[in-house]
Amino acid sequence: MSLNGPYSLAGPLCGTFDLGEIRRELDRPPHGANMAFRKDMFEKYGGFRIDLGPPPRKVQGEDTEFCQRLMRAGERLRYEPSAIVRHPVLEYRLRKKYFLKWMFKHGRAVIRLRESRPPVWGIPRNYLGIANRIGHLLPVCALRWVGAVDPKGRFWHKCWTWKISGELVEISSQLLGATRQSQMPKINADIIQASGSDRGEL
Repeated sequence: MSLNGPYSLAGPLCGTFDLGEIRRELDRPPHGANMAFRKDMFEKYGGFRIDLGPPPRKVQGEDTEFCQRLMRAGERLRYEPSAIVRHPVLEYRLRKKYFLKWMFKHGRAVIRLRESRPPVWGIPRNYLGIANRIGHLLPVCALRWVGAVDPKGRFWHKCWTWKISGELVEISSQLLGATRQSQMPKINADIIQASGSDRGEL
């Protein structure tokens, strides 16, 4: 496993967001083991998204998404190198299984964080996303994984195969949820209002 370079897998390890020793304003959302926010930021922009985290029940990225939200609104985030954090890296987080699971969840989070986009020639984006991943991205990642000679590169491509699989699962889940919602019986609002008024509940 490599923590830098083209096959870096530092993301799943907390505490690897290191921009050096110079205090500065951030130009991208941070990730890591320690952040501090003013209380009024939560009051103004809401809390962390509960559909993202915290793991293990959800996916991940709720802290980074909150930072993205602040930056889009014009708020400023700063990197403070003097804030020292000691974060243990538990043994199970150094196993391949953990990295594969993390990348799969990361793939699901990427899709949940994606902004809604209009259809292309009347075709919903989710259908195009499934076709792109099944027909192109997943086979390419899998072939690179199987064909890689460098062990670091081989595992990196395997992790990305798991990430694309997570994206595919999340898109399919969203489509299934939308289908179920569209198939729910439509209840006449007038009937509800009438029945409620009969019981004196309105």
